Amino acid sequence: MYDLIVVGAGPAGYTAALYAKRYDLDVLVVGEDLGGLCNEAYIVENWPGTKEIEGNELMDRMKDQIEDLGVEVLQKRVDRIEGEDTFSVHVNGKIFETASVILALGADKRRLNIEGEKELVGKGVSYCVTCDGPLYRNKDVAVIGGADSGLKAAMLLAEYSDNVHVFEATDELKAEKIMIDRCRENNKIKLNCGMAPEKFVGDKFLERIVFQNGDEVEVDGAFIEIGSVPNESIKKIGNRKITRDEGGFIEVSPGLSTNVEGVFAAGDVTTASNKMRQIVTAAAEGAIAAYSAYSYVGEKDA
Repeated sequence: MYDLIVVGAGPAGYTAALYAKRYDLDVLVVGEDLGGLCNEAYIVENWPGTKEIEGNELMDRMKDQIEDLGVEVLQKRVDRIEGEDTFSVHVNGKIFETASVILALGADKRRLNIEGEKELVGKGVSYCVTCDGPLYRNKDVAVIGGADSGLKAAMLLAEYSDNVHVFEATDELKAEKIMIDRCRENNKIKLNCGMAPEKFVGDKFLERIVFQNGDEVEVDGAFIEIGSVPNESIKKIGNRKITRDEGGFIEVSPGLSTNVEGVFAAGDVTTASNKMRQIVTAAAEGAIAAYSAYSYVGEKDA
């Protein structure tokens, strides 16, 4: 019987476990994708106290820290959660009992949902620059998306590829000025606004991108960086549906409680932090959710 089970193993989940353990709670972390989307961050430059660090290294450090405190991290998918006063977390045929739950489910990469995208995934279309970027050494590639993640992807790809074309659908780039300036100073990177993809074209592999304005650009690879959508792998606790907003984000109170008593949520999956999808806000929410869970468990035991 655990005091708390954290579902999700990204910055929100790891930080929640860190604080929960410091509150002397018996805590278990269960996550299918250890590190989450942070593993795909090439360089993180806005983690306080650290000038720069690779995303996967930062996640490894967080994981090592909580494991050193005695927290077990289980790399498994949670199938479902049942219960009311206490909860049964079903994981690959096993059942773990807990007094409280924190849903730190994170987010998934957003798809364009255009013609040819699904068919060419793994054949020139990718959602992970750190995973697939080295495959395009001395090639011409495209990045779809002109926000921070897109321009960071372009900077990484410029280390491998001959030409990196960034395409933003709107009339202006959405990234921070420092990232825009860096890309403009790199002669391998070409920034293009007002270019919305219509379809990916290729027989066995991606050959070109057709845009809504009629333009066509030949590339060997295309990396889609247009944000993320909240993970909806857990939609209910028993028969009680978890309240989400129209975008699929879990609605939470200032203390990060959900509409289900004893169930809290933290990180990119929530409506908190003004929906600012940053590692630092995910970690902050994890800490708050852990304190709320600690208070909840304490009141139950009183």
